[in-house]
Amino acid sequence: MKLVWHLAKQSWKSLLAAGLLGGMSGVTNVALLAIVHRALQQPATSSSKLLVLFVICCLASLVTRIASQLFLTWMTQHSISRLRLDLCQRILGSPLSHLEEIGSHRMLGALTGDVLVVAQAFTGIPMLCVNAVILISGAIYLGILSQTLLIGALLFAVLGGWSYWFVSRFASPYLRQGRDLQDVLMRHVRSLIQGVKEMKLHRDRRHEFIEGVVTPLEEEYRQTQFVGTCIQDAAITWGRLLFLIAIGALLFAWPKIQTVDAATLTGYTLAIFYLMSPL
Repeated sequence: MKLVWHLAKQSWKSLLAAGLLGGMSGVTNVALLAIVHRALQQPATSSSKLLVLFVICCLASLVTRIASQLFLTWMTQHSISRLRLDLCQRILGSPLSHLEEIGSHRMLGALTGDVLVVAQAFTGIPMLCVNAVILISGAIYLGILSQTLLIGALLFAVLGGWSYWFVSRFASPYLRQGRDLQDVLMRHVRSLIQGVKEMKLHRDRRHEFIEGVVTPLEEEYRQTQFVGTCIQDAAITWGRLLFLIAIGALLFAWPKIQTVDAATLTGYTLAIFYLMSPL
């Protein structure tokens, strides 16, 4: 996280620009949702003004989305390059004893895999802002339709977020273990590259290295990553299932408790389906 915030401080202008463009795209998408809902309410009397607004919002969403993606692509490549150069400078400036304690396999893993992970986390900040804008705009739109239903939708959202966190936290130990196993694998791969001539001359040693060292580690790494990823996927699936439960309760249970017009139900159903993605 320190590296992510370090990059954010250095590139806050680019982050702000990408976030603003993405936020504009999110607002136009919610506006499109409102226009579609309005057109569905009165399909026979939809005015040309509504059509013009629809076209304008489509073009605005397209332009802001493309501009935001270009910014994110540039930021990703720029942050990867900056991180690698910074890590190289830190390695050259660190005491030799400290580098020997860390190990070359960990430094190699940081320069190859960790840099990409940190860069993805860094470029995820604007997307987080975009999703926040979409959710806030969507909540405002839902509040305009019905404040009572908005409270129920927020309760479902809180329940979904908590349940996702509760399930996904069981994946963290497996993912951390997988990262440690990856460091060990990198160390053995480095040993293989450095001693490839000796391995070629000794068949038994070569067989022992592959079958007794690398293969068990690779199998353990694969299983660990598989379990961690499955838990994360289960958490995501459960969160999406809660959305479907909310839609079912909205369509079949709530009208029996309180009278709701069809236009409000249609608007809420469309909005919930749309808000599933950023959540």
